[in-house]
Order: sequence, then C-alpha cells, then structure tokens
Amino acid sequence: RFQNLKREAHYCKVASALEKEGIQSLILKGGAMKVYRPDFPRWMNDIDALVPASGFEKAVDIAVSLGYNRIMVTDHSVDLHEEGSGDGLLDIHKHLEMFTGEEEKLNEGLFARAINRKVFSINGLVPCQEDMVFIALVNLYKNLAKNQTPDSSLTTFFDLRYLIGSKPDFDMRIVREDARLSGGEFQVVYASKVVESVVPGIFPDGWTGLFDVPEKSFKKQLIDFLFRRDVLSSSRDSFAETKVGASIKNDWNILVFICHINNERTFTY
Repeated sequence: RFQNLKREAHYCKVASALEKEGIQSLILKGGAMKVYRPDFPRWMNDIDALVPASGFEKAVDIAVSLGYNRIMVTDHSVDLHEEGSGDGLLDIHKHLEMFTGEEEKLNEGLFARAINRKVFSINGLVPCQEDMVFIALVNLYKNLAKNQTPDSSLTTFFDLRYLIGSKPDFDMRIVREDARLSGGEFQVVYASKVVESVVPGIFPDGWTGLFDVPEKSFKKQLIDFLFRRDVLSSSRDSFAETKVGASIKNDWNILVFICHINNERTFTY
C-alpha cells in the first residue's frame, strides 16, 4: 500500500504538470482499476498513462524537467524513475503495446469515451468500462506472451467480472470495435478463451465467435504467441543474467534498439 501511495503521488505530480501545458493524460491498466475500485487490493509495479501521440515527446520532456530519469525508452512508451532508483514509478505511453502496428488508431476513441473521475488527488481521465475490458484483455495477452507479471494477470479475472457487471448497458460492441481497429482480434479472442477456461460465464454466449479471425491467421498468430512465450521470453531471462543484459535494462542504446526492432518485426511481418 505504501508503494502504491508513492506511485499515485508521482502520477498526480506529472499529470498536473501536463495538464498545465495543455496535454491530456489518460490513466491505464492497474492505475485506472485502482480509481474504479479504490478498496480492492492490487499490486502496481508502476502507473501507466496514455497521452496523445502528437504530445508524447513534449510530455516526456515535461516529466524529465520535474526531475525524473528516462530509464527505458521504446517506440511506444518511456519509463520514468527517480534519480538513483530502479523502482518503477510512471510509464508514459504514446499508444498501447500490442505488436500490431495499428495501436495508435485507438487513441482518438479512448480519449473521446474517457470518463472524468477523481484520480487519486486530482481530477483526471479514466477509460470507459468497455475500453477498460479491451485494455485488460490485450494486456493479459501481452503478459502471457512475455511470461511476465503473474500478479497482474491474476487480478485481470477480478477486473473483468467487475467491469462487465458494473454497467447495466455495457456495450461489448465497443470492445469488438477496439479489437478490429487495432488489429487485435486474435489477442482478444485468445485472452477471452483463457479467461473463460478459468472463470466461465464472464462474457456473453458466443462472444469469441463474433470476431473475424481466419483459420490461417489464427494458426500463424498462435505460433507467434508460443514462440514469443517459449523462445523469446526464456532467451530474454537468460540474457538478462549477463552483464550486457543488465546494462540494457536501463539505457536506450543500439542493443536495445536492435532487440526491440527484431522483436516487433517477428510479430508484425
């Protein structure tokens, strides 16, 4: 709880500074669920926030001007840390990480449907319940594919049941459209099947059958998923134990760039 409060305070500091410069920020994932369910216990390794792609670089510069370091920079996000600390605090996103190359198409709708809420100690934006379900499903897929953050994956089951049941007019069509727009149909179908295998009855009958994922594409993406989980993730963990592996966790350099680009190309092409 102490770590969560610390991260919440840093989020409010950065989000307030961005708002003063006219940059909206949309809290995502576990941080957003903490707003929806403040009394539900949850692990938060950091707090994720989405900003408009056009304001991404400026948002990062503002955060750095507040005294934060950019520990890991990728094409979709920047991790912010305090000086001399490796503890995760904030992750500013230009778009979601889905391996499709179409993620940025979601941004306009996510902001348009966002709900004004009290976000910890400031007024802020959280995704609507339907977008939260989509984000939870693709984040579960990503965590399973990368074989990471099992604690976050565990809370997804509770979050999905809560979100779908918390709104009488919950519209699953928005979830389906998010998947179509971002090229994430397979990810939503796969994650939904995993969830249903553990907690049946969360989704409407015939839910996964509503997605247009041709058999050939399904097989290819399933192989990609298994390769990412069983080959790349295990290689990542072995490499992380070396000196070079430890160094690239904290720096944006040519090794990180090559690793990231190759990783993305494997699953984009």
